Amino acid sequence: MLKLIKKSILIASLLPTIAFAQEETATMKFKFEDKNPSGKVFIRYNLYGPYITDSIQVAKIPVEFKIAAKNPTQVTISYSKDGKADKNTVLADVRTIYVENGTATISIKDSIKTASITGMPIADKYEHYLRHIKPSEDQFAIIKNEYDALTNDQRKDLTYTKPIFAKQDELAQVRKKLISEYIVENPNSLFSTHGLRGIYHLLTPQEFDRLFNTLSIENQNSSVGVMLQDFLKASKIAGIGQMAPDFTQNDVNGKPVKLSDFRGQYVLLDFWASWCAPCRAENPNVVKAYNQYKPKGFTVLGVSLDSPNGKNAWLKAIEDDKLTWTNVSDLKGWKNEASNLYMVRAVPQNYLIDPTGKIIAINLKGYKLGDKLEEIFGNKAK
Repeated sequence: MLKLIKKSILIASLLPTIAFAQEETATMKFKFEDKNPSGKVFIRYNLYGPYITDSIQVAKIPVEFKIAAKNPTQVTISYSKDGKADKNTVLADVRTIYVENGTATISIKDSIKTASITGMPIADKYEHYLRHIKPSEDQFAIIKNEYDALTNDQRKDLTYTKPIFAKQDELAQVRKKLISEYIVENPNSLFSTHGLRGIYHLLTPQEFDRLFNTLSIENQNSSVGVMLQDFLKASKIAGIGQMAPDFTQNDVNGKPVKLSDFRGQYVLLDFWASWCAPCRAENPNVVKAYNQYKPKGFTVLGVSLDSPNGKNAWLKAIEDDKLTWTNVSDLKGWKNEASNLYMVRAVPQNYLIDPTGKIIAINLKGYKLGDKLEEIFGNKAK
């Protein structure tokens, strides 16, 4: 039996095929122009569960790798010529592809990035999608290089990061336009649903509804399509202009706290978790805004998606990150009742609520939170 998880596989004629006989299988054949190839190919994918990571020792030609593929599956492949890397190494020569039932031949001359892929229609369709959005992706790569060039101290200073993030926001609008065009031109494409999922947070409910209804019925009813319908429902329940749904959860001392208790103030409803690295990275921005605008009528209500056995980690994160505002949680992880009420599917996620209880902004991260509060409070905050 072929064991995929946490195991390297030596590819040769010994590769078992019987295990896949009863299910749809994606076969990836790696061919190298180098007559004496060496090193390892790394493969990472998610089969509706934890990521599966494997490595292939390039010992003989052809090199083959098989995975169960009942549905189109995203696979990240990377190549280490010297073979010294391991599955946890971040390699520069990396590429994301899509595979499905059938055989893809991946011909490598110098790099995985420039390899040609033949024999797999879904891979061709993905390349077509990537070509359509390439203008924005190229610019995003430039911006990423600018950010990567900053020192650790500079990355904590908005003087350096704000111009970069502002460019990123402008580019997000370019991506939105390109993906919207692709959806209209390719309503039957799997990547129209994936593209819409990637830009939903940039769309008004009306724009979202129009693009979703452009999709084929098959795409609308797919697993991603059902998820998109949830996003649309969320925008109607907890979108900008809607009254923030009320809820009650216990604070760190077990005292019940209602969102509506904060009426009369501007409230940042902040969904996060102690185990969420992006949340923890965002916390200093929220702390800074809270300390600056608290005297002017601004506060934060933190809702943690920590697990039933995660109370100690939650309390420690509050202390370590100096989150001195009210923090609540029912400690049910992703089943947190407040997060489900707001249909939160990723953290960090936040909602800025005005003194009447109306949502006026969503996902104010980085410099955006400070800019929005400055817009609201003006000279009163100085």
